[in-house]
Amino acid sequence: MPTFILAGRYLEGRAKRRANEALRARRALGAKDLSVLSDDGERRIPVDHLRVGDRFVVRPGEKIATDGIVDKGDSAVDVSMLTGESLPMEVRPGDTVFGATINVSGHLVVRATHVGADTRLARTTALVEAAQNRKAADLTLARDDLFAVADAIQLSRRTLKTIKSNMVWAFAYNGAAIPLAVIGLLNSMIAGIAMVFSSAFVVGNSLLLRTFRAR
Repeated sequence: MPTFILAGRYLEGRAKRRANEALRARRALGAKDLSVLSDDGERRIPVDHLRVGDRFVVRPGEKIATDGIVDKGDSAVDVSMLTGESLPMEVRPGDTVFGATINVSGHLVVRATHVGADTRLARTTALVEAAQNRKAADLTLARDDLFAVADAIQLSRRTLKTIKSNMVWAFAYNGAAIPLAVIGLLNSMIAGIAMVFSSAFVVGNSLLLRTFRAR
């Protein structure tokens, strides 16, 4: 039992470190400034000064500063840092784009719909950080996709809980039923039925993990 718990904690710690590294990397990927359109023309401002409703320009190769709706232009947008999708996403007027993704080809004018802590990236980062700060109770399986990390932490809790309950049943049989059967205090048929029940419980309990669904 201690071996399983220690193994779970080791894997959990490793997954946490990977998740924290991913969070730090993604924070550094955001745009620092952008070109905003106004009555006076185009001007460069820090991204912190951007407001909902502002229209800003995104040239080929530039990062999209914040979440918004495409006002003008057609392009392909690299969203791999958010979703893990390797193929660029085609966008046109009316489509939604997200901050920190990269405009690959065309010239876009985007109207900001969410800024600062309200962007998809910021909200997901906050969710992952909150999950990381809670005491993790079980083994964690994490992917490189930032949006999967929070679900992976929830899955990890269920996984270690399953391991613990399975170990309780296994210990109850091996530590009690078998010795009692050996010394004649437990009928061998009952011991055999107990073994079948214990095995069936462990398998069924483990298969319940397949019902986990990502949010």
